[in-house]
Amino acid sequence: MSFSLKAIFYRSLIDPVLFWLRNEIIACAGRPEKVINIACGTGTLAIALAQNANHVTGIDLDEDLVSYASQKAEQKGLKNLNIGISSLFFKKMHIKHT
Repeated sequence: MSFSLKAIFYRSLIDPVLFWLRNEIIACAGRPEKVINIACGTGTLAIALAQNANHVTGIDLDEDLVSYASQKAEQKGLKNLNIGISSLFFKKMHIKHT
């Protein structure tokens, strides 16, 4: 598995900065039916939420970060998590309900 420098940078520097916020969101979320994680980056929050949610969709504009997040979700065997590239500003996103 190879990752871009951007994904490694994000995972090494940005994810740790957001650690406290991510933990607050997870604590407040409980066991939601459906979650959408906009600007999911490397998928750290989406993957964590997928542990308790019925379905999670993560979207980001960056192909490298989405690729990283998708690979991590696949490694964890998460079937209730969809991660993809989307710009809510330029097109309508269609989310499949599973």
